[in-house]
Amino acid sequence: MLTTRGRRTGLPRTVVVQYFPDGDEMLVVAANSGMPTHPAWYLNPSADPRATVEVEGRTLPVRAVPMKAGEAAAWWPRVLAAAPDYARYRERTGRSIPLLRPVPVVGRVPPGAHPSPW
Repeated sequence: MLTTRGRRTGLPRTVVVQYFPDGDEMLVVAANSGMPTHPAWYLNPSADPRATVEVEGRTLPVRAVPMKAGEAAAWWPRVLAAAPDYARYRERTGRSIPLLRPVPVVGRVPPGAHPSPW
């Protein structure tokens, strides 16, 4: 689960997203099922990148960073190998589907959280 702060309300907003592990980090896809607009949750990190992720019962503070075009292009084959349905979403929409990297914030481990990544 990814929890961001609402860009208009400032309230926590939690969404369930599929994640793809990348060593000590991960990425999520802002596909919105191939709809013509980005999912609403994706707009929140642009206003405030501070977020938390809950993975396998652990909650970690992260900084939600959109991937640059080149890095995202290099990642798409891995995403499609793990989750082929994303190919349909890419065909369905005219927009570039962004990838977001929730980067663990070093040194900020909330009570009860596991200090190591996923």
